[in-house]
Amino acid sequence: MTKTAQCSLEEEQIGINHCEAGAWLVKQWKLNSFIADTVLYHHSSLEQVNGAFPLVKIIYLAEQYCQAGEDDFEAVYDIASELFDLEAEQVDEIHAGVEDEIREVAENLGIKVKPPLERADEKSTSESTEHDLDLLHQVRNYSLLHGFLENLVQAESRDGIFKAIEQALNILFDIETIFFFLHDFEQQKLYGSASTLNRHADQLQSLALSAEKGTSLLVKAMLERESIISLQGADLHLDSLADSQLLDAVGGKGMLYLPMIAKKRSVGVIVLGLPDSPSNDLSNPSEFKLLQLLANQAAISLYLDEVKRKQAEKIQAARLDAASMAAAKVVHEVNNPLGIIRNYLKILEMKLPEKDALQQELTILDEEITRISTIIQQLDTFSTPVKQSFELLDVPRYPVQHHRYQERPSPDLL
Repeated sequence: MTKTAQCSLEEEQIGINHCEAGAWLVKQWKLNSFIADTVLYHHSSLEQVNGAFPLVKIIYLAEQYCQAGEDDFEAVYDIASELFDLEAEQVDEIHAGVEDEIREVAENLGIKVKPPLERADEKSTSESTEHDLDLLHQVRNYSLLHGFLENLVQAESRDGIFKAIEQALNILFDIETIFFFLHDFEQQKLYGSASTLNRHADQLQSLALSAEKGTSLLVKAMLERESIISLQGADLHLDSLADSQLLDAVGGKGMLYLPMIAKKRSVGVIVLGLPDSPSNDLSNPSEFKLLQLLANQAAISLYLDEVKRKQAEKIQAARLDAASMAAAKVVHEVNNPLGIIRNYLKILEMKLPEKDALQQELTILDEEITRISTIIQQLDTFSTPVKQSFELLDVPRYPVQHHRYQERPSPDLL
C-alpha cells in the first residue's frame, strides 16, 4: 500500500491521517510551525513540495530515501535532482554523513542506536524490542520535559518555580520526597525551602546549615558541584548528623544530592528521595542526564528570580529616595512662608493695644501655624533615615518580653 493510499484510508476510518495528527501534536508542543509543516507534507506530491521552503523539501527527500527499495533508488536520485539539483553521488555522500550525525545526536541524548545492518538483522529479537522501548521512554521524557520547562519559564515567583520542579520530578522520575536548600551568599548558609504544596514545607522552613565548613554531604555537593548518592543500609556511616537526619526524613532507598549551578555559581542543592520503582533508575546515564538538565534549568530560574527581586528592591529604594528628596524640599519651601507669616503676626500683635480684642484671634492663628509646622516636620522625619542606637542591657534586671515569631527572610542567592 502506498503512503498516499494509507493516508486516504486513515481519513476514511478516523477522519484524520497520521500526517495531520503529527503536525497537530508538534504545534501543541509549541515547536516551530515550519517543523509542523515537514510532518504535514512529507507524503505530499513532488509538484506540491517543490514550491515549499527547504526544510519541507529535505524531510520529503529523506522520506523517499527511507521508503525506497534497492531498485527504486533511481527515482530518489531524480527527486533529489528536481528539488536540490543534486547528483546521485552527492545523495549517497549525504546519506553516509547522516548515519554519523544520527549516532552522535543519539549519544548526546543518551539514546542507544544500532548500526543499520545490526538493526536489520535483529528486528525480531527481544533486545531490539527493549531498545525500542528505551527509545520510546526517552522521547516521552523529553516531550514532557519541554512542557515542564515552559511552566518553569512562566513561573512568576519562587513558589511557582518550586511547584514546577516538584511536578516534573514527580511525573518524570516518580520522586515524591523533594527538599530544596538554597545558598545564601551573604550569610554563607544553606536554607531549607519547598513549595507551599510540598508536605515537608513547614518542616524545611526551620532547617539551616553553614555552607562554609563541616563534613556534610549536602555542603560537599554544593561546594564541589557534584551529585552524591547516599543509600540506606546497616553499614552506612555518615560523618554529619545533618545527613543522618535528612536520610531519616527522606526514608526509602536513600537520597540524591543534586547541585543547582547557574552562571558558574552554586545556587543550592536539591535533595531527592530515591524512588523504590526499578523502572526509574537514576544511576542510568540517560536518566541522570535528564535529571541534571532539570536541575540546571531550576538553578537558572531561581537565579533570575533573585535578580528580579534585587532589581525590584533597587527600584523601590530609588523611589523612596526620590520621595524623601521631594518631602525634604516641601518641608523647606513650606517652612519659609510659615516663618514669614508668624513674624508679621508678631509685629501686628506688638502694634495692637495689650487688651485689644484681636489679641485672642492672633493667638489662635499662631497656634494653628504651629500645628501646620508640626505636620510639616513629620514629612521631614520621613525624608531622613532613622538612625538606630543599641545599648547593652543586663537581662535579669528587666522583665521578659515575648515577641511574635517572624518568618526567616528569603535567602540571598546573589
